[in-house]
Amino acid sequence: MLEKSSHFYNFTLPSDPLTLERLLVGSWSSPQQNLSEEHSEQSTTASYGPQNSDDTSSVNAVAAVFGVILGMIIVISFARMWQKLHRFANLAWVIDERKMEYVRTWIPTIGRWAVPIEKGSMQGVVMVYDGRITTTSVSFPFYVDFHTVKKHQLAKLVLKLMRDIDHPNVCKFYGIMWTTNHHIYGKSMVYVAEHTTKGFLRHVIDDDSLALNWDLRFCLMWDLFLGLKYVHRSKLRCHGCLTSICAYVDERFTLKLAGTGILPYMAVLVRSHPEQLKPRDDYFGPVMNMQRLWMAPEVVADIRQSFTKAADTYSFGVILYEMSTRNAPFNVALCDEVEFEDVARKMGAGTFDPTQRDLGLDSAPVELAALMYSCWARKPDDRPDLNSMLQTLTAVYPQRSGMSFGDSIIDRLIHYSNELEAKVALQTESLIAEASRVDNLLCDLLPYDIVRRLRRAEDIDLEYCDSVTVMFSDVPIFSEIVGKVSPFQLFAMLEHMCRRLDAVVDGFTVFKVETIRDSYMVVGGVPVHIGNRHAVEVANLALAMMDTVRSMPTEQDYQLQERVVLEARAGMHSGPVVAGIIGTKLPHYTIFGDTVNTASRMATSGESLSGFSPRGLCTYSMYTV
Repeated sequence: MLEKSSHFYNFTLPSDPLTLERLLVGSWSSPQQNLSEEHSEQSTTASYGPQNSDDTSSVNAVAAVFGVILGMIIVISFARMWQKLHRFANLAWVIDERKMEYVRTWIPTIGRWAVPIEKGSMQGVVMVYDGRITTTSVSFPFYVDFHTVKKHQLAKLVLKLMRDIDHPNVCKFYGIMWTTNHHIYGKSMVYVAEHTTKGFLRHVIDDDSLALNWDLRFCLMWDLFLGLKYVHRSKLRCHGCLTSICAYVDERFTLKLAGTGILPYMAVLVRSHPEQLKPRDDYFGPVMNMQRLWMAPEVVADIRQSFTKAADTYSFGVILYEMSTRNAPFNVALCDEVEFEDVARKMGAGTFDPTQRDLGLDSAPVELAALMYSCWARKPDDRPDLNSMLQTLTAVYPQRSGMSFGDSIIDRLIHYSNELEAKVALQTESLIAEASRVDNLLCDLLPYDIVRRLRRAEDIDLEYCDSVTVMFSDVPIFSEIVGKVSPFQLFAMLEHMCRRLDAVVDGFTVFKVETIRDSYMVVGGVPVHIGNRHAVEVANLALAMMDTVRSMPTEQDYQLQERVVLEARAGMHSGPVVAGIIGTKLPHYTIFGDTVNTASRMATSGESLSGFSPRGLCTYSMYTV
């Protein structure tokens, strides 16, 4: 087991600590200091040249100024160097075991398969630090004592870089805890980081009680991308062990990367102190072996290749597949050791082809599936960079770019609210237009005052009127016309006449009660009360209707076989009536009383007055009371 673990962590790093240190954080020398020293030398050389006695005072003043500036630059440079050294020497990354309070132990799961505690190499413990910070702790596979790490400048530098990482999509690293006789870890070196309530991403994927709709999936994908983007642009440069059990989800369903910087930290310790590499016998258990499913082919063949961005891109594609399908990586049956070992062997040999497996990506967006396949390219140079992944995610799900799931829900609610308001406004406009058309139709059938009271659900009582004027008008020769024209011609003639008479009625303050065949009934003074003017209004209307009938078209307009002479007559009478609504289906406003009967008799039994129209003979009769 020692040989296996040594090969697993046999990283090829520069033997010179200063070289590796410059590789991580750059040179400690200050460009301003070098510039100031060169400037000082030039100034000093120039000051030794021959000078005139008259310019001695000005030269001294200039030299004093340059001296003050040079002194300030030197002080600032030393202050910055001391600040860096103080940061390296700071022991803020040390977690006191006495301040850690045990809460519970969690068991990792992958693909709905629980790893037994006695065999689980990734057993974690939830603890409370200093009585206020909830943490997640995982032990390292080997033990290096505290004094050795304290004297190792490069290891402290890596720990400092790990603590400097601050991003909403990266778990906060608190430090390293050394235990001597812990009831769970025993003597161990423990990694302590931020704790999340939902656990790691793989647990969320396997939880059937979560709907995990595409909104939530894309929000988690965006969080994963933003966290990886921040890590790649930090001084650590890469993650190195990106898996769905190294990504945690908090109570707001925000994904956070964990384990950032663990591999560089272990690498510098293993490189400098290989004699202290004493891994536990059970560390390389099921979960550790399964982590090969997230590793790029070059990493499976040589673990030292894990310190690349291309290796993280490969793991990023595997996690995208897990979130898209809720399957195990590459849909591998984890309980089938033969299938798992076959896939792992092919990945190590570089012959594994994900396209040859049934991955079940039919429900995933086409662009997202294409991004997964591009991340799984065998050659690291063929894998997409951050900009390409950003373009794909933006094209697939642009509305939620960079949002947490909670912010996404709020944004989606606002979006739905705006859409609902637009639909409500459109429906309201349509409803108002439809209500206007209904009101116009009702006002043609019933008086406006009656329609207004019906809309208010008020009862319509009968109304008694002392004095109104009722008028009847008809075409006396209508019975003769019926036998001379076809039904269609008769209908067209009556329809045209009624339209023209309706237009005439609209110009007077009267109400059209009904139309029966050629008979036209009008009342004035009710339902709109106009005082004593109702007789004048109805009389003027009767004269206008006579003129309208006189101007009716001749037989050429209706293609009649012979000339038809239209005769219009009208009769009216004033007196008391009772008005009201009759019926609930097709309600009808009508009037009753002797006044109605008298007006009807006046229209049918009076003498007519004759006259001639320009277009032909038109006899009309007007009866007065």
